[in-house]
Amino acid sequence: MSAGRLAAVVLACAAGAFATPAAAEPARPLSDADIAQIQAFMAAPPFNEGTWGVLATDLETGRDLFSLNPGRLLHTASTTKNFTVAAALDELGTGHRFRTPLLRNGRDLVLRASGDLTMGGRALPNGQVAYTGFDHTDANEVPGAAVLTPQSPLAGLDALARRARRSGITSVRNLVIDDRLWRERRVGAEVVSPMVVNDNAIDISMLPTRPGRRVRARLRPATAAYEIDVRVRTVAKGGPTNVVVGQAKGRKVTVTGTLAAGTTMPFVQIFRVPEPAYFGRVLMVEALERAGVRVAARTVAPNPAGRLPARRAVARLPRVARLVSPRLGQFVKLIQKVSHNLGANTVPFWLGVDAGKPTFSEGMRQIRAYALRAGAPRGEARLVDGQGSAPNQITPNAAVKLLRYVQTRPYGRVFLRALPVKGIDGIPGPDAELDPATGHVFAKNGLTGALDANDQIEVQAMALAGYAIAGERRVAFSVVANHIPIYGPDGKPSQSPDDLTAAFTRFENHEGITSLLYNSQAGP
Repeated sequence: MSAGRLAAVVLACAAGAFATPAAAEPARPLSDADIAQIQAFMAAPPFNEGTWGVLATDLETGRDLFSLNPGRLLHTASTTKNFTVAAALDELGTGHRFRTPLLRNGRDLVLRASGDLTMGGRALPNGQVAYTGFDHTDANEVPGAAVLTPQSPLAGLDALARRARRSGITSVRNLVIDDRLWRERRVGAEVVSPMVVNDNAIDISMLPTRPGRRVRARLRPATAAYEIDVRVRTVAKGGPTNVVVGQAKGRKVTVTGTLAAGTTMPFVQIFRVPEPAYFGRVLMVEALERAGVRVAARTVAPNPAGRLPARRAVARLPRVARLVSPRLGQFVKLIQKVSHNLGANTVPFWLGVDAGKPTFSEGMRQIRAYALRAGAPRGEARLVDGQGSAPNQITPNAAVKLLRYVQTRPYGRVFLRALPVKGIDGIPGPDAELDPATGHVFAKNGLTGALDANDQIEVQAMALAGYAIAGERRVAFSVVANHIPIYGPDGKPSQSPDDLTAAFTRFENHEGITSLLYNSQAGP
């Protein structure tokens, strides 16, 4: 079966799974053989040396089908995002939109940042948000895997600039970004700001040339905001690929390293922008100039925030244009499908703004309060950020309580649709065409690494949390393994790049358990 045919079949299965059954049917108990197979997956090396927590529960009745360490706090990595996005859907509503106005302040224009995650840069004609199987936001962490979306990241800014020109504006003194919706803060690897363009990153796409020569490089978006000097050299096929994106020194960034010949796909890395308001201002000035609006001030210059009046006064300024985001459900889908950390860490700020206290800590307080309302027992969901970094710990019991609660709420269908689907999202496994569970398991995946007690990299957390849906029988599950050591093919501890890559992509045992949960419920 071709990849296109597989996708069509899987999408048809997914559509059926999303449909609400006329009458729910209790899940079947697992057979002794099913239980033995789950235990075999957990006992396979090197997973037998880790700590497992597994809970599979009938979504309708709450009866447990399989349980191991259900009350144990475990690192859950990005499956933590289930709590993050569910709280956002609950507090803001699936139809919530972010509105970014372009305002006139005398001879200046003011772009009032709203927290819109994409600023039109991933927009599709049908109102959805585009994503790929491996997002550019993870390009530096997993080199060579990222694929860029085809949409222009500047689409929203260009639309605002064109509307300004059509309104009759031909020249302005300056352009100011008003990013005071919340105070920007670094969370994880990124600065979380209400001003976001292209995930506040510059994509650096590279193709090898001849050995010894510099690679061909393309930057997106093309901007004068930063001078990026790509000094990466091509080496012979089979040689080392090792690219390092340096920190900004003023406005200059140097990219060094080597890229092996033989690849035809662009090798993507990103430069994470340290000053989102500055970046947004330069991009908006460039957009205005492209649209025929002359800006008297220098294009490359700090954001002149000191020119802004009080926030209440800004809200009363005449509006020149406005960009309206897709519905919140689309941002939830982006966060879940690609494990979008910047988006997940923006959610607490959204919630804080909505509550009238625009701080990260207030937003996290609301997410923790939501977890309690969803049935997570106190102390069983230690939530410290939106993305699911190492300090977050959740019990399988709390994870499944959340999954069951969400499906009683009006946004349950949107939450379900946002989850990665087995056989569709990411790269399908080699047996996706043969696996009956393809298209019927909807689960957030999570993966983190850390140093163990011997300063060796281990798989700190590998997790799946979601639903297996077989017609009217539905199972909510959390499958988590912590502290998995890394070995080479010879069975000895290893830290080689190849063995590390293999360890962090070895989801077969987890996927085997979720396929078994579906297969146990399928059929008459």
